[in-house]
Amino acid sequence: MNVRGALAQELLRVGESEEAARLLTEALSLTETASVSADVRLHVLRDLGLAHLRRGEQKNCIGYHGPAACI
Repeated sequence: MNVRGALAQELLRVGESEEAARLLTEALSLTETASVSADVRLHVLRDLGLAHLRRGEQKNCIGYHGPAACI
């Protein structure tokens, strides 16, 4: 799970938010089956939320490019 989290963070850093979201969704499902602390689960959820936010930003800015699209 640590490797997936680190890879997902790097993918987010380079703009690959779709793949990062996929990895974090897998990591989230692992937190449900493995015995991990609530802090770890919250960390994964936070990163997954960030990945989806960035996906939305990228889609909005590219698909509807204009002055107000990226705000």
